[in-house]
Amino acid sequence: MKPSRLRWIAAPATLLLSACTHPTKYSWGDYDKALYSYYQSDGNAADYQKALESAMQGAESTQKLVAPGLYAEYGYLLMQQKQNAQAVTYFEKEKQAWPESARFMEAMMKTASNAATPVASSTTSDMVSTATPTGAAP
Repeated sequence: MKPSRLRWIAAPATLLLSACTHPTKYSWGDYDKALYSYYQSDGNAADYQKALESAMQGAESTQKLVAPGLYAEYGYLLMQQKQNAQAVTYFEKEKQAWPESARFMEAMMKTASNAATPVASSTTSDMVSTATPTGAAP
């Protein structure tokens, strides 16, 4: 086959095949860029949080699935900011959207709920007395 004929066949074939891309199943928004920026800027949580909010709102408004882990990631950010009740809400959303994450999300909800209650402080002597091996003299 002559090179000129090959070009006439290859060009339309390329155009047809490039039109066959699959739509994305999940809506990630700008998650990847925001995550990279978050790690590069020593944890600028406010910008990262806004990007996660935008990604979730974008997915919900277009009726696409929120990407796996976005609700959980947002909930974890809220938990770091001591907004544990709101964090539990987003862990619950992650659990509903992705049932395979149920065990992990239940553990995160338990952690967030326990973090809301004050933990009794223990003194160093309490820790030493409980750390003494059985049968050993204190």
